[in-house]
Amino acid sequence: TLLNKEKSAIGIYAGESNSHHTTAYIINGNNVRLLNATAGIQTAGVSNAQITFNTIELQKPLTYTAPTTTGIDLGGGGGNFLSCNHVSGHTVDSVPRYGYRIAQSQGNTIQCNVADSTSYSFRFEGIACKNTLFKGNYMGNAYCGLYLNQDAIIGQQPSGSTPPYHGNVWLDTARYTSGFGAVNMNDTSFLTLQASLFTTN
Repeated sequence: TLLNKEKSAIGIYAGESNSHHTTAYIINGNNVRLLNATAGIQTAGVSNAQITFNTIELQKPLTYTAPTTTGIDLGGGGGNFLSCNHVSGHTVDSVPRYGYRIAQSQGNTIQCNVADSTSYSFRFEGIACKNTLFKGNYMGNAYCGLYLNQDAIIGQQPSGSTPPYHGNVWLDTARYTSGFGAVNMNDTSFLTLQASLFTTN
């Protein structure tokens, strides 16, 4: 699927208004190319979806009018399983083009995904992103590899006092044009920093 010059276009969309819905969404094995569009895959209020083995390319148009472009966008809901997806782009500047955006969606498992040459590889927004399992993800060339906004709380990675490492991969700092492979903007107190503490090897 190619979404061309439709700045509000979404490749695959799943939305629920009932937080206790029983729909079992399985979004697997799709190939979406975005040219000046909103999202490759977007969910709203969806819980317990399996989003796996999808390939999304954020192409770089000559002119860019879409306010944001995201490979995979989770909004609300929770308990979703994202694994083995690949999002690639053609930019490492601060224009809002996200590999993965998770907003107010908690208890998700996000593992073994790849983001390369996007503005932000993985972006979390909001306090309700807590209890995230963020494991084995690859953050390639980007403006910033992992970004938590000023409200984001995702839970400690990994949790517990003597945990195993989670195996997320960042490149050397020079590959991130912001100068940061990861940044937590929710740094107003020690407690908020602890709520999203990363332990890496």
